Amino acid sequence: MQEEREEKMEYWSELYALMREEEEAALAAAGEPLRNYLVNNIFPTLTTALLEVAKLRPDDPIDFLAEYLFKLNPTGKMLEPGYNLQAEKLLGKIKILDDALKDLDIKIEPLLPPEVDYEPKPKKNIHSMSAL
Repeated sequence: MQEEREEKMEYWSELYALMREEEEAALAAAGEPLRNYLVNNIFPTLTTALLEVAKLRPDDPIDFLAEYLFKLNPTGKMLEPGYNLQAEKLLGKIKILDDALKDLDIKIEPLLPPEVDYEPKPKKNIHSMSAL
């Protein structure tokens, strides 16, 4: 009985080790695209920036690193005043919704807090003029 138990334990240990190896291989394969992206796009820029921080030892290394990385940004949009990727995406969606509402001819009043007294301005009638 003891011998049978030891054989089972040995079998289960080997099976467990085999499963761990397979799981590690699957995780490595799944992480390969991310690893390639980091090695090709992030590490070269980040490494030079961190070396610069170590060389210069600025008073605020985090702020220095952020500014340094913004300057190295290949798209360059981060340096434009008022650029915010999330706001840009949101404005794009708002424009799509606004265009859809214009097509549906639905009028929506602005959302204002109750304490604000708001009366919509009457729309002016604009008559088209014909050229002579």
